[in-house]
Amino acid sequence: MTATTTNELGKIVYGATVQYNIVDSDISPFNVQGTFSAKRFGIGGTATPNMEDGTYIDGQIQFNSISANSEASNNIDSMIDGHDSIAFLLSAEVGRRYFINDECTLLYIGQLGWGSVEFGTAKTLRGRAIDFGVDSGVTLR
Repeated sequence: MTATTTNELGKIVYGATVQYNIVDSDISPFNVQGTFSAKRFGIGGTATPNMEDGTYIDGQIQFNSISANSEASNNIDSMIDGHDSIAFLLSAEVGRRYFINDECTLLYIGQLGWGSVEFGTAKTLRGRAIDFGVDSGVTLR
């Protein structure tokens, strides 16, 4: 879904995103047969002002909810039973288009992204708690 507005500086494009993913896999660590499944639901929004001089600024925000489960054919301690996580992402991109001719454009881009995932805690099949904690990172290109 997108919407566009125009002002004296140029055009601004707004967008909304929705994602849903399902993963199912067979696993066999250390001679144990099992399965892994995960579901992810994400929502996000974008805004991109495009200036008349070829400059643009793109911003994006996204929130994800992740639910994972693994099951084993025998009761070992390394398998996780039910685990929920959340992820939060922000990114910004600034660029400038240089129109060389009708068929050629040169584009300079700078990107900055930040993400944080709260893994929380989960329990093994034997009921032992595992604290995965919180992880975050920044990417600059």
